[in-house]
Amino acid sequence: MDRPESSGNTLTHYGVKGMKWGVRKPSSTSGKPSKKLPSSEDFVNVSANRKKINAGGTRTLSNKELQDVVTRMNLEEQYHTLKGKQKDRSKGNNLLKGLLKTSNNTNKILSVVNSPAGQLVRKSLLGV
Repeated sequence: MDRPESSGNTLTHYGVKGMKWGVRKPSSTSGKPSKKLPSSEDFVNVSANRKKINAGGTRTLSNKELQDVVTRMNLEEQYHTLKGKQKDRSKGNNLLKGLLKTSNNTNKILSVVNSPAGQLVRKSLLGV
């Protein structure tokens, strides 16, 4: 059987080898370079000491190592507590700003209602 001559129009797919249908790439390839900052020396040391504690308990650490772990944990807890309070403050500040705007608008309305023109409108509408 004779094949018809191709006109030069071909469809070629250049996909990713091994890629499955419906599976997305990790979000780290979303165009933003993911730079992970290096961990501090203190964090690395405390992490190693925490692994020692998990493996054999606190008896495997010296007093200095244990003190470093406790100090780091206290500092992290204080940081998270303060950070949470800061969020609470911003919520409170936004609420207070909203209340002040409402109060300001209420004062403006009352000043209009109590003005001579407002009294005339009240008198004509309500007969007061």
